[in-house]
Amino acid sequence: MKKITGFLIIMILLLHSFSLSSALAGQEEKAKQTNELPLILLGTVQFSDQIPLAIIQDKRTLKKGLYSIAEEVSGYKITAIRRGKVVLLKKGKLTTLEFPFGAIMDIAIPLSDTEKIINKQAALKKIPTLQAGLKLATPLPFIENGKIQGIKVTNVRDAKFFEKIGVKEGDVILKVNGEKIDSWRKPFELYHRLKNEDTFTLEVMRQEKVRHLTYYIN
Repeated sequence: MKKITGFLIIMILLLHSFSLSSALAGQEEKAKQTNELPLILLGTVQFSDQIPLAIIQDKRTLKKGLYSIAEEVSGYKITAIRRGKVVLLKKGKLTTLEFPFGAIMDIAIPLSDTEKIINKQAALKKIPTLQAGLKLATPLPFIENGKIQGIKVTNVRDAKFFEKIGVKEGDVILKVNGEKIDSWRKPFELYHRLKNEDTFTLEVMRQEKVRHLTYYIN
């Protein structure tokens, strides 16, 4: 009789434990769904000795932005920015927004139609040298009134890459950081002078319309 009673007690405890575990698992899943943030961390960046910044997208509006500590995004205040992680505060509660594990930051993240953040590590892997960059497209001199006025992007062989950085087949790059491209040597001079800069700008002519692009190098 004692053996049967003991067996029943063990079975009851196991069933209770299973029911409790299932209930806790359900609560945890419910909590995850309830506490799921309406935000996506696209990456964190730091330009030289400047303060760290976070690239965050609102899931509902799909709006992307570059945020620093103490700024607010969709009602959440940013209290800390670390590599691949942002700490948010809302109604006295701290929440961590993390870059997806194993994900790789894209080579270029658009902040707007004219502003991009460039992942330097990914860019250097794609274009380790200027010669490697020349294999992605053929630059030709854009000549007006007998003088070089810029460099025209032709024979694009990696349209996806150029789309990410905001440049298309047929675009004419007129200026880099405000300096006119008025000779064959100028792009090479600018490359060596600006390759370690944190930001740079391009003045691009597309279908006779001039647009200005700004790049932040992470």
